[in-house]
Amino acid sequence: MSRYYIIYIFLFAIFSGTENLSSQTANADLNVADEYFSRKDYALAAAEYERVFYNSDSRDVSHKALQRKAVCYKLSGKYKEAATTLERMPVDYKDYYQISLCHYLNNDFLKAENTITKCELYFDSLKEDMLLIKILTLNELNDYTNSEITAEQLATMLKNNANIDISSVIDSLYSDLPKFKNEKTAKFLAFIPGLAQIYAGEPVKGLVAFTLNATTIGFGIWQFIDNCYLTAYSVGAGMLSITYPGALRNGMYEVRKYNHRKAAQFNMNFKHKLISTVQYHLQKNKSDTSVQ
Repeated sequence: MSRYYIIYIFLFAIFSGTENLSSQTANADLNVADEYFSRKDYALAAAEYERVFYNSDSRDVSHKALQRKAVCYKLSGKYKEAATTLERMPVDYKDYYQISLCHYLNNDFLKAENTITKCELYFDSLKEDMLLIKILTLNELNDYTNSEITAEQLATMLKNNANIDISSVIDSLYSDLPKFKNEKTAKFLAFIPGLAQIYAGEPVKGLVAFTLNATTIGFGIWQFIDNCYLTAYSVGAGMLSITYPGALRNGMYEVRKYNHRKAAQFNMNFKHKLISTVQYHLQKNKSDTSVQ
């Protein structure tokens, strides 16, 4: 019995020592990566953090390595890579927030929304920081109804003065939503070259499209009346097969561009006003807390 007890102690000592050695090596490698990070050599730091993640047996160390690697990508403006890195091992609320933020900064709004939805499922509720990202993301997706609901939810989570200020900002912003051009109407108008462009607020482009197509049709008819059937077909009809679909596509493009411009203007103004108001009250709250 004593023999087995001695063997057990011997094996435990060996594996315990190996584990401590592995942990020490991982922390030493983290320190090396941190040194590169402190020098702002983010590419080399990211490579070192990846090596730590690959070699480490500790879940905690691996998680730290991925988090810091994601920061390297984020500071380098590589938001897609930062999000992808964190998605390999999302552990806590902070990870999901950073993933959604990086997707938002990368203009991948659908992925940002999906990440926020996952976070809400895992953690039951969202904090102020994630609600703010959700509002901005829904605005970019033109889902103003759900965005307004989320904005009101954010306002109720803040203290009295902040609640009143943010509620008033929300009311003023959502009372002046962008008015978009109807794409179905534009598609109907586009059958007459130039009308869709005029509908989109581009009368000069509409006039050019109409004139070009009218000239092409007129030339084809003139050649046909003049018994120049080959020229009427090859030049008139041939040119019309290019100018007419081109005018139709351009008309739809101008309408979509108009809608995108209107949405971008609204979202930029919304983002500036809401973030500045929230930041003001968060800073004020911190200063009040420190005074107390």
